[in-house]
Amino acid sequence: MDTRKIMEFNPAKLFGALSVGLLGGYAALNYRPSKENVTKTNHRAPEDIKFKENVTKSKRAVEDKKFTFYYFGGRGLGELTRTLFVIAGVNFENERLFALPEEGQFPENLGRLPCLKIVDGSGEYIIGQSGAINRYAAKVLGLYGANELEAAKIDTLCCHLDDISNALKKYYDYMTGPLQEDWEDVWFDTPADVTERSERRLRWYLRGMDSQVGQNGFAVGNSFTLADAEIYRKLGECCEDLEPLHYTGRSNDFMKYPMYASSNERVRKVLEEDAPNILKIVDNFGNTPQMQTWLKTRGRQAF
Repeated sequence: MDTRKIMEFNPAKLFGALSVGLLGGYAALNYRPSKENVTKTNHRAPEDIKFKENVTKSKRAVEDKKFTFYYFGGRGLGELTRTLFVIAGVNFENERLFALPEEGQFPENLGRLPCLKIVDGSGEYIIGQSGAINRYAAKVLGLYGANELEAAKIDTLCCHLDDISNALKKYYDYMTGPLQEDWEDVWFDTPADVTERSERRLRWYLRGMDSQVGQNGFAVGNSFTLADAEIYRKLGECCEDLEPLHYTGRSNDFMKYPMYASSNERVRKVLEEDAPNILKIVDNFGNTPQMQTWLKTRGRQAF
């Protein structure tokens, strides 16, 4: 990874200007960016993993394109997109903003982030909204299945993961924290075989999903797709290299492990007991050379 510019992150400078509110899911900051509030990193895929396996077919579709991804200096709505480029072995410029976009910038996403810029022989285009960006990236990178049926299965799994995230909101609020004292026990330990709809928690969802994914370490088919990346992002990805404070003013410890768990072991225990096929996907994806390199070099995260 060739870092062209490195900014020393200053939490006091960033979070001292924090005003309570939301901008595209993140608290609004009452100051404008300058060159000192942006880091640009060229992620260069190692030659020995470029366009390997399923992404070979997409080489022609991306070799004449330059991708620039714009998002804040944390994971949030941006890490899945970055992961798609990483797992595909495709170069992209990773622009991390540590302040709000400038006035009039990124109208494609109503002045918010993330955005993806694509430059090719026909011109320059910008896509807004994380869902649209991820589906576009998955298609051009060869990560959307071998046919329309596989693409539909991938979408289905991603929708199930969205259901899990929405269900979790009843027990843990991203902006304020736990909504009940025993939330972890309720969310992670409620048995999968509940009968009442109101009792459906993590194990219920994962046991059902586990029968719908492959047993070979891939969610759909015989290669990585958007579904594998989404499964890893929500159920396997950890981050120990975080700024001490979250932008809400709380400790960033709650961002270390999937689903705000107090430890990664808490999540893996659920997967081992109720979703062994999904656990295999998490490990298969996370242990790839390209992901291991990315995790070691992506730098400190704001959230």
